[in-house]
Amino acid sequence: MHYYARLNENQICTEVISRGRELPKDLDGFIKIPDYNETLLWRKWNGNQWSQERYEPSFEAELQEKVKTLEEEKTIQNEKITQLETEKETLKQSIAELSATMAMLQTPEK
Repeated sequence: MHYYARLNENQICTEVISRGRELPKDLDGFIKIPDYNETLLWRKWNGNQWSQERYEPSFEAELQEKVKTLEEEKTIQNEKITQLETEKETLKQSIAELSATMAMLQTPEK
């Protein structure tokens, strides 16, 4: 297993993750760590070592982050709904065209 600390824009660890595969070395925002170590959460990476002090977010900052995540998810879901509605209309038109064609084929010639 490979272990990483995910850093935010202030170089503070916000998550510790494990992966079956190694992440690309040039991937920003991740620092490889030797083992799964949650004590790194909310500590700052100073380029060669972790800070001793913790930078835990305030409750309000956590709420704002959750709201932001939910808004992003809502946008994605709305895009999917729009795409499905478009596909639904296309299928309705195709069914109508097929029904008309079948009706023409079933009408006896005089």
